[in-house]
Formats: sequence, structure tokens, C-alpha cells
Amino acid sequence: MNGLTYEEYSFLCCSINTSRLECIADIKNKSPHLEDDEMKKIALQTLGKIKGMTDMEFASIVFCLE
Repeated sequence: MNGLTYEEYSFLCCSINTSRLECIADIKNKSPHLEDDEMKKIALQTLGKIKGMTDMEFASIVFCLE
């Protein structure tokens, strides 16, 4: 899962995921509205990992929780 934890992957599945840049923008837009501190932490961790990925790495993520 490209170094993502299960929690980060789950959070990512709730975001716009058509492209890496759209996903980054979506997480940035959602983050200020999160009330739960743990969710804020997961959002920031996920954002950092997505920013550190290439577009090809992001494209290889399968957005389906099993």
C-alpha cells in the first residue's frame, strides 16, 4: 500500500482520488473541519505521504478496502 497504514489508506479512500494533486487539495480542504484529534493526525500523516509520492506511485494505489 505504498507505505500507508490501514488508517491512512482508509482516510484516503474517503478523499477525491482521481489524481494525486486533487487528493492533496481535498485533504487540505477537509483537515480544518475535522474535530477529532486522531483524525486530524491521520489526515496530516496521509497528506505527507501523498505529497512524497510520485504520480505513478499514487496511480498504483487500488482504492478498494477488503
